[in-house]
Amino acid sequence: MVTAAEIVEHIDQMGRRMIVDALLEAESAYWHRRAEAFEQAKPRLDDFHGQATHAELSAQWRAADATAQACRNRASLALVESWDTEVAEVLGAAS
Repeated sequence: MVTAAEIVEHIDQMGRRMIVDALLEAESAYWHRRAEAFEQAKPRLDDFHGQATHAELSAQWRAADATAQACRNRASLALVESWDTEVAEVLGAAS
């Protein structure tokens, strides 16, 4: 038979897990949005480039591309189990 204390503990663990999942999803979504913003910031052929040289535009494109990739990499960290465990431990210590 399940005791009331076990039910309360189970509900408490479920609540913590829901908070961790929400934090991970929110953080990942944020970094994916940032990556998309940098993708959109890359110079395009049909943009007005003023007096920017091909070398300058290429450098801007590479910088925006590298930053977008860094954002995607950061988003993937939200899926790493060890980070997930650390968040769960922090939440456990806070209660």
